[in-house]
Amino acid sequence: MKQLIAALSMGVLLVTGCSTQTAAPSDNSTSRTSNTLSTNNSIANDNGTSQSSWSAGVVLYPQEVDNDSFYIQEMATLPIAHRIRISGKMRTFEAVGATRLLVDEKPVLQSSGTNGGVIIIHGSAGAPAWGDFKAQYSYPARLSGHKAIIEFYFNSPKDGSKQDLLQLHVVLP
Repeated sequence: MKQLIAALSMGVLLVTGCSTQTAAPSDNSTSRTSNTLSTNNSIANDNGTSQSSWSAGVVLYPQEVDNDSFYIQEMATLPIAHRIRISGKMRTFEAVGATRLLVDEKPVLQSSGTNGGVIIIHGSAGAPAWGDFKAQYSYPARLSGHKAIIEFYFNSPKDGSKQDLLQLHVVLP
């Protein structure tokens, strides 16, 4: 059974320093392993250096952080710049997935090159293997304190429909 995030404080779950499973389930496993979301006050930049101004993410309530295609390992926020960074593993066709940030059920537009706020993410390996991915979201300062949903999914190669939708419910810092 999937493990849920468990500590609840004042109606909002602040995820700080939880342990994280170091690897996704093996490709041969038939049983699901559990996953606990981890946040870290220091997260590595894309170039591998540490950036200590990233801090723990805020999650609304206990929730699943993995499914058959996505495995969220770490969430960090940079409140001053209004950014969220999430890393994890994905197992999708041709190592391609999608993610978006929603506030009031409307996508928050990201930098140029996105379509309706959708960010295309690429894993380091395609299915059946688990590949690493990183995603970063930005949002306007006026949305700080709002409840939001971060979606992860992949589009079906057959008909383009969303598959294995995973939603993280958060409060934007």
